[in-house]
Amino acid sequence: MTESTDSIHQIPVATYTCKQRLDLQTQVQADFFAALEAELRSLVYDRLLVCRKRIFTDTIQLFRARLAKYVSAIGLCLSVVLISLDGSTMHGIRVDLLLFFLFSVAFFCTWDTDRFLKTQEKIILPYWRRIANLSAAKILKSPKKVLPFTAEYQFRDDVVSCYRINTNVTRLAWSKTLEGWYFSGQHVTMLFKKKTSIHPYLLIMHEAPQELALYLDALSLHCIDSLQAT
Repeated sequence: MTESTDSIHQIPVATYTCKQRLDLQTQVQADFFAALEAELRSLVYDRLLVCRKRIFTDTIQLFRARLAKYVSAIGLCLSVVLISLDGSTMHGIRVDLLLFFLFSVAFFCTWDTDRFLKTQEKIILPYWRRIANLSAAKILKSPKKVLPFTAEYQFRDDVVSCYRINTNVTRLAWSKTLEGWYFSGQHVTMLFKKKTSIHPYLLIMHEAPQELALYLDALSLHCIDSLQAT
C-alpha cells in the first residue's frame, strides 16, 4: 500500500471533458486531520472484522466453542482417573492435580457455549481495534509530519497524482493508476485491488466525496456500499 494518505480536499473543483479530468484541492489543517484519522481508524476496523468474519464464520465459531467444551470435559475425566490411580509427581508437582485444576477452569469457561462466545468477542475485539489504530497511524504517518499543508489531486483519465504544497513549495507525493473497487467515506475514499482486499492500495482524503465518486464511476470502478458487508 502506498502512502496515498497524504491527500485531502476541502474545495473540490471538478472538470469533465471527453478526456476524463478532475482537480481537487484541500487545506489540510490539524482539526480536519484529527477527524480524518478517527474515521480511518473506524473504517480499517470494520474492514478487519469483515475479514475475520469471512474466515471464522458463525458455524466455525460454534464448532470451535463446542470442541473446546468437549475437550475440557474429556481432560477433566482423565485427570480424575489419574488422581484415582494415585497420580504422578514431576519435580515435586502433582501433575494429576495440576491437570484437574486446568481442565476444571477450562470446562467452567466453556460449558455455556453462548457465554463463551460472547466472552471471546470481548477479549478479541479490543485486539482488532488496536491493530486498526496502528494501521491507520502507519498510513497517516507521512502526511502527519508535514501538517499543515495543501493537498492537490490531479486526475487524468485513470491516473491520479498527489501534490503537497507547503510553504510555497510544491512537490509530487505520489502517482497511481486507478483500478478495482472503492469506498467513499466522509473524509476519505479508499481504493482496493479486490472487493475482499483488507488493505487499500490508495487513499484519497476529502470533505465532499461526491465529485470524486462520480469520476470513479465514470471510470467503471466498482463502488462498495459498506465495509461491514463485503
